[in-house]
Formats: sequence, C-alpha cells, structure tokens
Amino acid sequence: MGIHEKFKEVKKEGRIALIVYITFGYPSVGESLDILKLLEDLGVDMIEVGIPFSDPVADGKTIQYASEVALRNGATLRKAIKEIDKLRVNTPIIMMTYYNPVLAYGVDRIFADMKEAGFYGMIVPDLPVEEVAKLKARTTTDGIDFINLVTPVTPDSRVRLIDDVTDGFIYCVSLTGTTGARDRLNPELIPFLKKIQKIVKNPVAVGFGISKPEHIEHIKKYADGVIIGSRIIEAIRSRENLRELIKSYQKALRVENESDSRSSRK
Repeated sequence: MGIHEKFKEVKKEGRIALIVYITFGYPSVGESLDILKLLEDLGVDMIEVGIPFSDPVADGKTIQYASEVALRNGATLRKAIKEIDKLRVNTPIIMMTYYNPVLAYGVDRIFADMKEAGFYGMIVPDLPVEEVAKLKARTTTDGIDFINLVTPVTPDSRVRLIDDVTDGFIYCVSLTGTTGARDRLNPELIPFLKKIQKIVKNPVAVGFGISKPEHIEHIKKYADGVIIGSRIIEAIRSRENLRELIKSYQKALRVENESDSRSSRK
C-alpha cells in the first residue's frame, strides 16, 4: 500500500495517520531494526527512517546525538537499504536523508534499490524544490514518492510550487528552526495549517516539536497525519516503554467530527 492509499485508508477509519521517526543504527544497527519491526507490529501507519549524516542541518540535538551514535556504529545509507530489504516490512517506510549520501550512492540506482527494499517515500531536506523537479525529470524514481517541507514562513507561491513536485504528502514544519520535542506548540500553528490546507492538493502531515498526545488532539482537525521523532529517540535513549508511548499517541488520532478542514479537500 502506497502513501496516498494509506492516508485514504486512515481517513476512512475516522482518524489521522501516525508517522514515527527512528534513526537507522541507533542505538545499534540491530536494535534499530528490532524497533522498526516493533513499530510495524504496533500498527503505526508509516515509519520514517533517518539515515545518519555528519552535517544534519534540519535536526535538533536529540536526533543529532542519535546520528552521531549511529555513524559510530557503522550505519550508512547503503547498509540501511540492505538491512531493511531483509526485513520485508509491510508498513510504508519513508527515508529521510541528505543529498550528499544520495549522490554518493548514485541517483540512477538508489530509487530502484529503495523500492525493492520496501521504501515508499523520500525526504531530502537540503534539496531545494527546483532541484527535486530536475531530479524527477532526468531519472525514473521507481514509484518512490518525494515528500517536501513547508514552514510557517514559506510564501504561498512557493507552497504551490512545492505541492506540484510532491507525490506523498506535504511535511508541515510546525515551527521555524530544527527538530526537537517541545512542551508547547507554536501558537500560530493552527492558522498556518488552515492556510496550507486551502492551498495544497496533497495530504498534510505535521512534524517538528510534536511530542504529546495532547498535541495531536490540538491539531488533528487540521492535518492528515502527525510525525513524531525526537520524542521517540528520547524514549529509546532512556529505555522507556515504547509500546505504551505509541499506544498513547494512537488513542489521540481519532477525529470525532468529520466536518473538519480536511473534509473539503480531495
């Protein structure tokens, strides 16, 4: 099942999608694969797998720490594709990586290898949308959806451009700055989401700073999904009960009133 199909499925169920981020290779390569399988068993809707990189410009200190550990553990883009291919996971997996590792791997090979391994989407935060369009024009992406980011300061005209070259979903960054769990949401988040929903044709998922079930409760009428990353890494690092944490998020996903801002979008 592809990314768009998954969003349609969860909407029919009267809820929004839960997308969970992990870093490949953290706390070890083997443990990260075990966590990936656990997330599938727990029924999360999509799994975002971060590829560790030495200069992760979009990531806050929590994910930077996980990346540093993963790099010491020998985690690479090539190893991630190889090891995840062995797992045969049915849950849609999204790769989050930077462009240098993609270039090093080879843009003419990576998409076919990703598809074979079970990846359905790719996020490359340091690749401008104009370059995404050029990349898609010159090589087949083998059914890998490009997922692009918009922020509260992205001009409307650029949001439309980003939407045009996006296949999977629009990743709405809830605040300006890097990733990281926050206690409070940006007070301007809801107006931002309302605006984005009126502009884009793709599903909208919200990430950066989402850490509590009450955050999901606050935004779920204005989004099609939520992405939780830093809080998951913190839980892994402190050996919290990941199963219970995921269940607490899942309980908050249901949208009781379907006359929300999502209903007017195709």
